[in-house]
Amino acid sequence: MDFAVVLFNHLNPGETIFATNAAISPSCSNTCNYASDNDCDDGGPGAEYTLCTQGTDCLDCGSHGSSSVGFSDGIHVQFTATAQMRAGTVLAWSDLLASWVGGPFSLASGGDELIIYRGTRAAPTFLCGFCNRAAGGCGFSNIPGASSAPVGVWNYLHPSAFSVYSTPSSSADAYYDQWIYDTRAAGANAPTSGSALGLLQAISNRSHWFSSNTLFFPIVSLVPSGGYQIWFAPSTPPPRPRK
Repeated sequence: MDFAVVLFNHLNPGETIFATNAAISPSCSNTCNYASDNDCDDGGPGAEYTLCTQGTDCLDCGSHGSSSVGFSDGIHVQFTATAQMRAGTVLAWSDLLASWVGGPFSLASGGDELIIYRGTRAAPTFLCGFCNRAAGGCGFSNIPGASSAPVGVWNYLHPSAFSVYSTPSSSADAYYDQWIYDTRAAGANAPTSGSALGLLQAISNRSHWFSSNTLFFPIVSLVPSGGYQIWFAPSTPPPRPRK
């Protein structure tokens, strides 16, 4: 298995990013000592009692509309920068295998997800992800702010219509073992330079992706020398004071 992460912001020395194949779901459990007794005991909105931590009496209370999410069981690997890494740097699993800690790491052949995050498992800051399951199967809609994220951040690679976690309109594509953003001149010639928004839109364009169950291209062979070139709009200077 191989995957690559393109940094859209710089990574400082000592900062860590994580990759996981764990699905996400609302942080709602039944670990309260009084769970499942037909009384809401977690002290949240509408609760009858305050006998345990909010979110731990899920069957009786629901999630209270909580925006927090957590991970199901899965493998988590991490990469920690030893020097500053600029925006546009590509972190390929195969190219930096010794620098990724954790694993072994693989994706299920019957459909899986890959999620990149920072922070901790208990309190993750979600960065991006792709889903190779049927629509909705990866739970991206549970991520706070996912619906307003730029196109290309939370993608379904199956079915064929890419979107920001919304239900795709087509199921023309089968599940594929290989999904590669094809930058080859003889292939899709997908762009590797442009504005951050433009690149995210390009990543969300199905025609830029190579998919196959038998053929593949090494990811490192598709990464341009020096990584991606991401252009950021200059900040607007403050107005000059009038005399």
